[in-house]
Amino acid sequence: MHQVASLGVAIGAREYWGKGYGTDALQIILGYAFRELNLYRVGSTTISYNIRSMKAHEKVGFRQQGIQRSFIKREGKRFDLIQYGILRPEWEALQVE
Repeated sequence: MHQVASLGVAIGAREYWGKGYGTDALQIILGYAFRELNLYRVGSTTISYNIRSMKAHEKVGFRQQGIQRSFIKREGKRFDLIQYGILRPEWEALQVE
């Protein structure tokens, strides 16, 4: 109906961090979302301490759309929740034939 969805990617095992798997997963999911599901917008969130995730989102074309301040508490510290979004035309412009 609205052609929107949210996604999440988690790489749990530390030995797989920093190898590009998160970026690859985001690219695959976005391709499926826009080509197969005919979505117009995809949103996602990450925690402000997860710099790798923030870079992966931006690398595949997500734009930061908001910050929910002090949203999550981990080990006695508070962290922001970063909100991202990408529109089909933005994603299409990044695709190389």
